[in-house]
Amino acid sequence: MDLAGLFNPTHWPLAEKLPYAWRYPRWNFSRHAATFRSADAFVVSIQKSGRTWVRVFLTAYFSEWGKGNFSVAARPAAASALPVLCYTHDLWEHKAKEQVGERLRGKWLIPREDTLNKPILLVARDPRDVMVSLFFHLQKRAGTFEDDLPALLRHPVFGIKRVVAIMNRWLEEWSDPGRLYLLRYEDARRDPGKAFSAALRFLLPTVALDEEALARAVEISSFENMRRLEAGTKGAKGSELVTDLNKEALRPKNADDPDSYKVRRGKVGGYTDYLGPKDVDFMNAVLATLNPRYGYGAERG
Repeated sequence: MDLAGLFNPTHWPLAEKLPYAWRYPRWNFSRHAATFRSADAFVVSIQKSGRTWVRVFLTAYFSEWGKGNFSVAARPAAASALPVLCYTHDLWEHKAKEQVGERLRGKWLIPREDTLNKPILLVARDPRDVMVSLFFHLQKRAGTFEDDLPALLRHPVFGIKRVVAIMNRWLEEWSDPGRLYLLRYEDARRDPGKAFSAALRFLLPTVALDEEALARAVEISSFENMRRLEAGTKGAKGSELVTDLNKEALRPKNADDPDSYKVRRGKVGGYTDYLGPKDVDFMNAVLATLNPRYGYGAERG
């Protein structure tokens, strides 16, 4: 049992009979807890599930919406309507950290009181595609993984079993549809306007949707335009927004290597281009344990 398992009562006998707070412990004794306390809502995801895409869209939407609503007279009311969002990998980052001190303090965990009282936009992507994207990130961008893709699939910390386990726990913890909205990467790729407008209605239930701002934000956050933004292509739409994002959010590690880009392919089902039948069968077997609410599996996507 690893360190996280030691402090996870779900690994203990008769865990299902324990009170909820004991089955799903959440603590944060770090300074980072202030970031969670100051947020109005959370955007949570496994790494490489499309969080940067969602962040670019929301940043673009709020910017475009503000242009039409931030008149001198309306500025205070309009500004107060914008939620303070915290983008986090929560349990995924907590489990992946090697620093014992950070994990003991729960630095990356959203404190329980915040998960109970604030909206959570859960961004999900097919774990099979997540694994391929994560492989290129760890190898080409972070430089922290030197083995091959099949080895990553089975890795005890970054492998697909850990991905599925954390996705399952999130839905077990956050089962209330009133404060949880599941935004699937695949749905957003299929119809970004529909998927993102539903997410906005969840985050801003009392504010009317601005159709012009929505259309502009969808255009700015399109795969093609985000790739131009990352490459620094002249004329890319929304280039002024990049400075509002994390400095590494849209920057290639190596401009000459397409696989080192943050916006790499974005292909739904692209894992089949990299893996053979044996590895695909392995992933499908793991996906059989994923909560069906996500809608992923050997015959779904």
